[in-house]
Amino acid sequence: MRSVRRGSIVLALLAGVVMAAAAPGAAWAEDPVSFGPSPVVDTVGALDGTLDEVERAIDEAADASGRQLFVAYVDEFTNPAAADAWADQTAIANNLGAEDYLLAVAIDGRAYYLSADVDASLSDEELNRISLEVIEPELRDGDWAGAAIAGAEAIGGTGAAAGGGGIGWGFIWFLVIAGAVVVVITIVLSRRKK
Repeated sequence: MRSVRRGSIVLALLAGVVMAAAAPGAAWAEDPVSFGPSPVVDTVGALDGTLDEVERAIDEAADASGRQLFVAYVDEFTNPAAADAWADQTAIANNLGAEDYLLAVAIDGRAYYLSADVDASLSDEELNRISLEVIEPELRDGDWAGAAIAGAEAIGGTGAAAGGGGIGWGFIWFLVIAGAVVVVITIVLSRRKK
């Protein structure tokens, strides 16, 4: 059975900040969802023609890292109504494993949560960074597909969204240039002594 981290991963409710535009009409409250062959459930049409792009990003990140992102877009979280409890129940009901992560987004409910198993390889700090610095800005802009793609890339350690935690190319170039400067200075100083 899946045991889930609670409390330290994301902000459960983001009143007026997370979602830029709500879908027109009344919101439909939804119980935890079931995933089929796709790692995405979109009951509100949030992806509107970008589902293939999102699935491709999720698959590429999973192939590269072994970490699988699942994404659920609904109107509102109900039964339970708390974002973290809803996401955790959905993860448990779908038998998600230690390296399966669930991004649950309530479009009209203006809430989201990134659920992870207690045995996940990503730490609470990494998941919190991904939630706040990678996923949340996309949600705030109303870019539902962008949130899923950036989240998948960050969880998978691929693409620009992966961010902090690894040695970037900029740092490697810095070391190469610094090494070259040291060599040049050493040569110049040794010639002056002669």
